Amino acid sequence: MKPATVEKSDSLQNLLDSIQSGVCMLNAEGTIVSTNRTWDERGFDHGQTRLGIGDNYISGRLRSESDDPEIVNHIIRAIAHVLSGELETVSQEYA
Repeated sequence: MKPATVEKSDSLQNLLDSIQSGVCMLNAEGTIVSTNRTWDERGFDHGQTRLGIGDNYISGRLRSESDDPEIVNHIIRAIAHVLSGELETVSQEYA
């Protein structure tokens, strides 16, 4: 039998993988610590920077060449509010 923490992790990954939109979760430093299958399959290149587990999402978005700078700045400000504790979560859907 698996320890409860492993089972919870597997359950969380299964839940994330059931979401059809690309999802990544960040730690307190803005580093991607988890992604779902859709994120991995689509690659979610931002400009010439493909972002995945271990990459810093904020740095990657700042280097983005293809995204609208206004949208990038909005996302980074929102993430900063989460990291500072002003907001609990943030999400962004891309067209």
